[in-house]
Amino acid sequence: MMDYICSVGAFFWLPPIFWVTLFLWARFLAYPVALKRRIRMGKNWCYVPEWWSKKPLLRLGTLFFLVILGVLAAFSSAASLFSLFPSVPYWFVFMFLAFLIVVKPLTEFAMNGIYRLQVNAYFLEYKKQSEYYSKLGRPLSEDDLNGHTAWAFRNAMKKAESEKQLLKYLRERSKMEIAAEKERSAYEQA
Repeated sequence: MMDYICSVGAFFWLPPIFWVTLFLWARFLAYPVALKRRIRMGKNWCYVPEWWSKKPLLRLGTLFFLVILGVLAAFSSAASLFSLFPSVPYWFVFMFLAFLIVVKPLTEFAMNGIYRLQVNAYFLEYKKQSEYYSKLGRPLSEDDLNGHTAWAFRNAMKKAESEKQLLKYLRERSKMEIAAEKERSAYEQA
């Protein structure tokens, strides 16, 4: 068994490949897991892509591959360290468990990247809706404004997803929100 671990550890280039693949997989394919969790926590305006909602086999495969990547990244990292610094076998188990613990925050961070983009895009839409109804001369209550914003946000997201531009749309909207926030803070400081 230890010979097998040392032979896997000899491929020192495997851990970075697995960790980068795990991060990218979580960021660009498994991120709806974080969005569904946010919806359960009450953030009902989050947009979960249709490919995630309508294809349960794809959803299961994505989650399965995410778990497999996490285990492979942890195992290859522990095996590489064990082959560099050989010691008693229980240290390998300890290192493997330590790397498994690191997998959770890394994937959470990666999956929450899309959520942060959606937050910025949502609040940009919120401000647009608020300004629009203020210019019309009929300011809405907070609940009505939230409803109008969620509806407009979901429609814009569905349109961007149908055009295969969802991430590009989110990035653009997020940059616009950040730029508007910087302008507001500069204006307030002056």
